[in-house]
Amino acid sequence: MRGKTLTEGQDYVVRVVPFPNCGADGAVVSHPDLVCVYINQNVCIERQRKALVHELTHIANDDLYSNESAEVIEDRMND
Repeated sequence: MRGKTLTEGQDYVVRVVPFPNCGADGAVVSHPDLVCVYINQNVCIERQRKALVHELTHIANDDLYSNESAEVIEDRMND
């Protein structure tokens, strides 16, 4: 099943797609010309909303281009 694109902007696109059994609600991936935010359609709408805010915050914080580890970045996000 293909996911659906919710939002397209100049800097990023948000897609709601089924995730494999990985336990994640969202992810953000930087491609050469576009940042893609993926939201897991297999979780409830409340978790999807929280995941979207979380992933957009990563973009706003420039976390994709940080030299910090993912663990450090996530710890900072959860403070």
